[in-house]
Amino acid sequence: MVNDDFIEALALIPALRHAERRTHERWDFNPPLSMVYAMVGKALADGFEEMTDGQRVYALGVIRHGLALKGWRHALVREALLSTFKARAGGLRKECAAQIHAYLNQLSC
Repeated sequence: MVNDDFIEALALIPALRHAERRTHERWDFNPPLSMVYAMVGKALADGFEEMTDGQRVYALGVIRHGLALKGWRHALVREALLSTFKARAGGLRKECAAQIHAYLNQLSC
């Protein structure tokens, strides 16, 4: 859908691929890239507990890689995807949300 390696990597996880496609459909197949990142971040938080351990590790690894990038993509990962993910992660079980926030805070340093 989007010619963006970062989103394509996350879209290997079915729930995130579905969120990306849904975003494109809602925006007549021309969404702002920041909206795609935000909606994938939302789907990541909403589906995190249902994901396999392998999917979780993979997704967080892709995010770690995205934060290491420079320029506009780093900004999209940090500001659109992660801010949405962190905001939605509060709905997870407390111990799961605490682990996610601790991990993401390590990445942000």
